[in-house]
Amino acid sequence: MSMGEVDIVGVFVDINGLGAGTYHCELTITGDKADNSPQIVDVNLVITGPEIALSATQFNFTASYGGANPADKILSIRNSGSGTLDWGITNDCNWLGVEPNDGNSTGEWDDVNLSVDITGLARGTYDCNLTVSDPNAMNSPQTVGVNLSVIAEGLWVEPVSFDVSVLEGTSLQETLTITNDGNEAVDYVVRSRPVGGSGGSAQAKGVSADAGAISSVWEGHDFRVLGNAAYKEGEVIVRFAPAADGRVRSMAERDAILGSLGGGYVRESFEIVEGLSSVKLPGWMSVEEALERFNGAQGILYAEPDYEVWADATFPFDPRFDELWGMHNTGQSGGTADADVDAPEAWDIGTGSDEIVVAVIDTGVDYM
Repeated sequence: MSMGEVDIVGVFVDINGLGAGTYHCELTITGDKADNSPQIVDVNLVITGPEIALSATQFNFTASYGGANPADKILSIRNSGSGTLDWGITNDCNWLGVEPNDGNSTGEWDDVNLSVDITGLARGTYDCNLTVSDPNAMNSPQTVGVNLSVIAEGLWVEPVSFDVSVLEGTSLQETLTITNDGNEAVDYVVRSRPVGGSGGSAQAKGVSADAGAISSVWEGHDFRVLGNAAYKEGEVIVRFAPAADGRVRSMAERDAILGSLGGGYVRESFEIVEGLSSVKLPGWMSVEEALERFNGAQGILYAEPDYEVWADATFPFDPRFDELWGMHNTGQSGGTADADVDAPEAWDIGTGSDEIVVAVIDTGVDYM
């Protein structure tokens, strides 16, 4: 080119086969004169692709327990980049409906309807996530948090039913929790009434605002008082109350109850009586202390000493004693039971002594 001339060189970009991203190259211009330094021209190329844009990343719903579903809410999705955005939503909330759960956008907002169904849900708080992603893997997945609070307007109770098993002649007390979720104070009254059953005309009674322990005092008998009999030290017999759902408490549950009362563990469980166990006491706890702690405690029907027992009749070690119906008649020879001299009962009182002299006077028999 001549001195003073200007040449125009067109620079063209071909993005075929290139994905979204940033590209850099250099153009080098050299002359045929040795005293000309090469000229460098930088070329930068930015290719934008579809980009996920969300109207919100958190949604909160509130519903009344046992009431209507909360109003639906809208999540909007838009492509803030170029081209077409294919999007999809993964939903891990079984109580949340998403419609539609996929689509495509070229720049306009796509609306997704979020609906909540509280059927079968208990009072409480529920959290889950929606994941919005691009199946073409051009965007990182974005998370939308969803929170649901199911509240009871005013008063609610827990549990809503009790299944209990009680010994005849004893009383049982469980805990009913009453909560006010409303905005104002509420004065409430608890009343009870019989509504049926097979036990006659028993009246429901004993409703109290005080959440207390299970009573273990048998009518006419106080298990906290030691009986006038020998008993085993370091152990007591405890009958555990059934759980709130009516099932027999597990060994772990029984040990947990004992732990809350100062210690001890179930040494043996007796199947013949539901909930009955032999409990080994910690070294520092006496039987008297255990009776005070256990009787009246939550989860225990009663506790009593492991009394010593013995036979109520003394029998000899005679292998043929059963043949002596005159001593102890059980009808073993076809005779009348208890038609005997009650020898075992007498031997309970005494079995003789070397200091006692017995004289047998026999006048003889005239067999002619």
